[in-house]
Amino acid sequence: MKHSFYIPFLLFVIISLKSFASDPGPNYGCVIQGSPARLYFSYSTDGNPFNWGANPRTSNGLYHIYNNNSSNYDIYNDTQGDGYHCGVINSKYGEYTQVGEVCFVSNGGGYTQGDLATYSVNNSTYCGTNSLPIDNHAVIVFVLIGIGGFFYIRKYGVGFFDLPSKGSAVV
Repeated sequence: MKHSFYIPFLLFVIISLKSFASDPGPNYGCVIQGSPARLYFSYSTDGNPFNWGANPRTSNGLYHIYNNNSSNYDIYNDTQGDGYHCGVINSKYGEYTQVGEVCFVSNGGGYTQGDLATYSVNNSTYCGTNSLPIDNHAVIVFVLIGIGGFFYIRKYGVGFFDLPSKGSAVV
């Protein structure tokens, strides 16, 4: 029966959308103060590492957790007035803004508390074009491929979806 394909497909779409629902967004990261301060931007999951109670600022009551094993940006505080630096976040140029929410960075079994912030990096005025990495838009690409695949399968069928039912003869 061809309609048995629709139920797993719909479940996959719903689960996929749910898994991305808590991500604060592609231009958010967790700032850990230090020398230099660093912004971690690889979102991992939501959780409550220290059982602090519900986070009133999120829809699910949990805190955003970022991964420290991924790429991160140094936050450059221009105290010498030596201009813009590419490849880092320049605080003098307003490239990050704390949003007043606690976040955490996981570090191999432990967590470091930080501040959630929005950010931008590599201003095209100073560093050339500001091309966004594909991973920030992978969800959109997968959804478009899935929709295209759905209509292709619906129109042409694919292998085992078109098998004849029991008792019917193939000529």
